[in-house]
Amino acid sequence: MMNIQIVMDSLEKADAKTREQRANRLMWVSQYEERPSAYMGRLETIELFENARVSFINGNFIASVLVGVSYIEQTLVEELETLGKKAGGSFQQTIRIALAERILSKSTLDDIDVLRQIRNPYAHKKSDDHDLNLSNRYYSEKLHPKTVMGDDAKLAIKTMYSVFMQTIK
Repeated sequence: MMNIQIVMDSLEKADAKTREQRANRLMWVSQYEERPSAYMGRLETIELFENARVSFINGNFIASVLVGVSYIEQTLVEELETLGKKAGGSFQQTIRIALAERILSKSTLDDIDVLRQIRNPYAHKKSDDHDLNLSNRYYSEKLHPKTVMGDDAKLAIKTMYSVFMQTIK
C-alpha cells in the first residue's frame, strides 16, 4: 500500500506545474460568469454545466466538449418540452427544431451545430480520413493538437454559457 504522504507530495508537485495554466483558464472562463447566485434546474443539467467548466479549467478539453455539449443538448430538449414540442431524434434535428422555435439566437444555434460536428469524432469512431478527426484538423490547421482541443473547449464553454443565459427564467 502506498504511503499517503508520498501521494500528497506527488499531487503538490503536479499542482504547482499546472497552477498558472489553470489560473489563466479560470480567468478566461470568468468573462462569462454572469450567472445568478442561485438558480434551479434538473440536478443532472446543473452538474453537467459545472463538470464542463471544471474540466476546462483543469485542461481536460475533450471532456469539456463532451460534457458541455451534453449540457447544451439537454437544455435544448428541456426548452422544447416546456413549449410542448418534441425534440428531434438526433441532435441535428433538435437544433433545427430549436431554430424554427427561436429558442436561442441564430448565432448561438450556429455555434451549437459547429460543436455537434466537432463533438462527433470525439464521441463516435470515425474513419481515419474524416475531416473533423483531431489528427486531420491539427494537421490541416497547422496547430498543436492541444491548441485545437483547447479551441474546441473554449467554443463549448462560451456556447454553454450563452445557452444558460438565454434560457434562464
